[in-house]
Amino acid sequence: MTNATRADNGTLENKLQQLRASMDKRRADKSPAEKSPPEEAQPVAATPAPILNSQVVNLPGWSEHKRAMANELVRSALFRPESRKKRAYLEDTEIYCYGDKANITYTGQELRTDDEDLFCQILHLARSVPLGQPISFTALQILRALDWDTNARGYNRLHQALKRLTATSLNFASTDRGYSGSLIAEFEWRRRAGVRAKSEYRIKLWLHPRIRVFFHGYHYTLINWQIRKQLKPLAKKLHSFYASHRHPYPVKIETLYKISGSNTSDPYRFKQMLKEALTQLQESAFLESFEFADDKVVVKREFAKD
Repeated sequence: MTNATRADNGTLENKLQQLRASMDKRRADKSPAEKSPPEEAQPVAATPAPILNSQVVNLPGWSEHKRAMANELVRSALFRPESRKKRAYLEDTEIYCYGDKANITYTGQELRTDDEDLFCQILHLARSVPLGQPISFTALQILRALDWDTNARGYNRLHQALKRLTATSLNFASTDRGYSGSLIAEFEWRRRAGVRAKSEYRIKLWLHPRIRVFFHGYHYTLINWQIRKQLKPLAKKLHSFYASHRHPYPVKIETLYKISGSNTSDPYRFKQMLKEALTQLQESAFLESFEFADDKVVVKREFAKD
């Protein structure tokens, strides 16, 4: 190697050393804010936490042998005792309410006393969990609680009733509160693995927390469940209505006709139906006595069994 070549190589090495020294100095002079953190210290995007309602809302508690329903609903024609004719579809229909303190309009398939039975049982189950949280049960459990058939026919009856209670639009307003929405927010069902019987399907449903407005203060009625299950539809309607009054006033037959939502056009026939239903309530020990006084019905409640 010639002396000229060695000189060139020495010069090149000197230049590289100078370049490395210059880069090291620039790194050392860099401010802490400009320095990149080590790779392991890089922030990791967190999974967003679910948005939860900080206010827990519960239904009031009641005993196992009772069921509860809002006063305005048991004193209205929302749940009708009709059981034979095809259900009508109601579009923004005003529902008759006893007294002048509430107004109800309803859109959906006509609701009857068997829908009321189911809704009462759902509210009963819902009292043990915060509103808005899922309520779980098997079809068999609720069919037995309602004394409905536990076969495929009974399952279908339950499924159709759940759909009716979900596909509703209820607008309720009283002097101090109101609610607009469906009776059931939503529901789902699944069949447990390895089980064929339809009555063993597991159901999960949700009630909207704002449905608590129906149970504000003492604006709800406690109903003796064992008595109710023994009654025919019109007797059930009268049972819940009179249960909402500790000492019922005389009520016009015409008013009871409106509350029942009956399709009977014959006044004499409806009075006979009333007599049969009131007799059933007396035999069940819910009423101590009843009588027809001119155009009114006068009843006296029996509290020994209730």
